[in-house]
Amino acid sequence: MSPRELEDILHERLPKLGMSIERRVMDSIIKLSQGLPGYVHLLGQLSVKAALMEQSLLIEERHLRAALDSALEKSDYGTRQEYYKAVESPAKDNRYKEALLACALAETNELGLFYAGAVREPYSKIRGRKMDIAHYATHLSEFCSEERGPALLKTGKPKRYQYRFANPMLQPLVVMMGVRDKLITLADASLSASG
Repeated sequence: MSPRELEDILHERLPKLGMSIERRVMDSIIKLSQGLPGYVHLLGQLSVKAALMEQSLLIEERHLRAALDSALEKSDYGTRQEYYKAVESPAKDNRYKEALLACALAETNELGLFYAGAVREPYSKIRGRKMDIAHYATHLSEFCSEERGPALLKTGKPKRYQYRFANPMLQPLVVMMGVRDKLITLADASLSASG
């Protein structure tokens, strides 16, 4: 769904409850959902609940942060399994979480496809230094293997491959995990060009 349609979900329901939401919080919910209305409903509902627990009629960032933890617990079990299959490794210095998060934040076309080069900027931001394709090319290849899911699907020809998430529900979950694990901030998630 378009960002406008996703906003309409919140605009339609919150006034009925006598509640409002800060603009940046709404933007964060929209970006975190990556175009999927189910995540807007879930994050909106859990943010409302967090605000009401504080007897607040205004949904603020702290309410969304509380909602994120609950949303991750309530998210589809199969999707969470896919996430852990993609990122788990016995090596302590692996960068699977960071690389998959960078893929989730990469700029995509209208079909959800991205080139390896689109991962460079988000991966550099996550790692805190300039990174080139060589730093994550192996990760992209592994994410396309059965051993890691596949978390990503690859199309095209060598040197021009495009990637997309095999399960569209995995992409927003990866971004929410990144916020929870403090790999990115809510503001970083809101600047994502995906979705």
